[in-house]
Amino acid sequence: MSKTILRVLEYHGRLLRPDGSPVPAGRHAVRFSLHSDERGQRTSWVEVHADVDVGVAGHISVVLGRENPFEPKLFENRTRWISARVVRSGETDAEVFPRHEVHGVTLQVSKLVERHETRLETLEDNQRILRAGPSKEKLRTQIASLAERLETVEVGELNRLSRDIDSLLDRLDKLDGDDARLDRVEERLGDVDGPDGDIIDMNDRMDSIEKRAVRVLEHLEVGPDRQDRLLKRMTKLETAVAKVPAIDMSGEPEAMHLPIEGGALTGPLTIEKGGLEVASGDLVAKQLKVFSVSASQAVRAARIVAEEQLEIRGDLTTDNTKRAIQVRKVEGRNGSSKKDGPLHLNSRGGFEVTVGNKAEKKGLTVHGEVRTTGKDLAERFVGATIEPGLLVRMDGGRRVVLSDQAYDTRVVGIVSTSPGVSLGHEGQVPVALRGTAPCRVIGPVRIGDLLVPSDVPGHAMAASPDRTVGCLVGKAMEDLDGSGEILVLVL
Repeated sequence: MSKTILRVLEYHGRLLRPDGSPVPAGRHAVRFSLHSDERGQRTSWVEVHADVDVGVAGHISVVLGRENPFEPKLFENRTRWISARVVRSGETDAEVFPRHEVHGVTLQVSKLVERHETRLETLEDNQRILRAGPSKEKLRTQIASLAERLETVEVGELNRLSRDIDSLLDRLDKLDGDDARLDRVEERLGDVDGPDGDIIDMNDRMDSIEKRAVRVLEHLEVGPDRQDRLLKRMTKLETAVAKVPAIDMSGEPEAMHLPIEGGALTGPLTIEKGGLEVASGDLVAKQLKVFSVSASQAVRAARIVAEEQLEIRGDLTTDNTKRAIQVRKVEGRNGSSKKDGPLHLNSRGGFEVTVGNKAEKKGLTVHGEVRTTGKDLAERFVGATIEPGLLVRMDGGRRVVLSDQAYDTRVVGIVSTSPGVSLGHEGQVPVALRGTAPCRVIGPVRIGDLLVPSDVPGHAMAASPDRTVGCLVGKAMEDLDGSGEILVLVL
């Protein structure tokens, strides 16, 4: 139906020559154009009529759009201007102003008519489809059946998933319960690879064997000079043996007498190289110097080596952590003298000293002053590596980032350069809580100024006295005019 609507416009007007006089009556070729404004050269539509009937005083009446139909969108929310010029021998006369306004109302109406006709046709097609299709009751029955099947499938699937989850949880409980399979596996791994395990014990034994092997090799490597000395000593011994008279072995051997009274040594006892073997019992003496002690690997229980004094002038090593050496008291000495002195722990290697263990959580009691080489008390937070002296702020949980906002109440403090006491060990960013620490500052700053975060990332600045609540970092201990690092008393 929409194809029958013509996209044309009727035009009634006058044709004038360039000098303003009307075009003579007769038949003329005329060029009609639509423009965007009254004077512009830009055209949006053109149509040439070869035989236009011009009446008296140049009056014409034509139907435009038969050759080049109008599109309704040309007139959407806008006005067009039409011009008419006579074409003579292929040349178009100059345009005579003014142009006439064209609103295209009829075209807009035709567009609406087409739209409504299309909708009516669609409705008619849908009605025909509905008449030919199933009834409403049948559709409702089909929908209800589909819903019931879907509910049955969902319930069955959920029940199956629930049973599978319960089964997996039961299996996990069996594996991870008290004295369950996972616990037994962990205990076995601890026995093998733990701090008291077989692997550690074997490594210690291998180290002991290697050390003994080195000593044996050192004894075996005899140089030419030592060989000469040994040969000379052998010659002297052979000469001395030749001079000793023969011993009558037919009688009983004389007993060897030791300086012993009441079961105890009363005089010095020297044992030459070769050692002294005690099969059973105890060896008691007022002063006994032993230069080499080898412990049997079969020793399991704790043994008291010396009740009053044990002097060790070398390294003391035990097999593992279970076979520990119990010391009732540890005192420092000034070198080899008997005067008290400082107690140095791991002074040679500089390794950490651990007091207590995680399970017992025992502390350390100090009756006196604790001195450190650091200048502040710091706590470790989580975050990326940040240079010492910069300010950091909270970023959620124990994570910190560079401070970048003036008077930010999320500020945590200054990254410590060398903390004297460090709290916590989970993070890698030590933040000074008390004491003195270097800090990056934007001047001017004077001694005693209160410092707060600035807009420069990681830098502090002098604060107004009334704007320090919740964002105070510390107190300046040095003057600074530009930008740099000063010592700050952390508050």
